[in-house]
Amino acid sequence: MTTVPALASLWLAQRRRAPSDAAGAIVLSISTAAIALASAHVGPFVLVPGWAAQNTLVFAMHARRGAPRITVIAAGTLAFLVPLALELLGVLPPSFRFEGGRLLIGSRVAALDPVPTMLLLTGLNVALLAIPSLIVARAHDDAEQAKERLAAHLWHLRQLVPVRRPSADR
Repeated sequence: MTTVPALASLWLAQRRRAPSDAAGAIVLSISTAAIALASAHVGPFVLVPGWAAQNTLVFAMHARRGAPRITVIAAGTLAFLVPLALELLGVLPPSFRFEGGRLLIGSRVAALDPVPTMLLLTGLNVALLAIPSLIVARAHDDAEQAKERLAAHLWHLRQLVPVRRPSADR
C-alpha cells in the first residue's frame, strides 16, 4: 500500500545530488510506515524487525551524529513497536497467539497457502540477510578507497615538503 509512494519518494530524492533533510525525512517516514503495515501479513515478529533494521541501517549511515541519527533509530524501532502495541492493546486484531506452549502466527489480511508463503518468506529473509551485508561491504570499500587516496596525497605532500629529522647536534 505505501510501497509505491515510498519508492516514488526515494526516486525523487535520489534525483537530487544531495537529498535535502526534508526529502530524507519523507522517504524515512513513508518507508517506515510501509514496514509497519507489512506486519498485517505475518505479524510484527516475522520480517518486520529485519526489514526495519535494514531500513534503519541505510538511513543511519547517512544521518548526522546526534539528534538526526537518534531520530532515525527511533523511527526504525517504531516500525516494530507500534504494530505490536496496537495488537496488544486490542486496536488491531491479533496476528499471533500462544497456545499449548507454542507461538502461532497468522495473517490478518490473507489466507496463507503453504508453498507461496514459504517461497516468499524464504526469498525475503535471504534478501534481509544479503542486502545489509552488501551495504556494509560497500561502505567498507569506500572507506578503504578513501584511505588509499589519503595515503597517496600524504606521499605527494612529503615529496614536496620533506620531513625534517631533528639533528643530534642540538
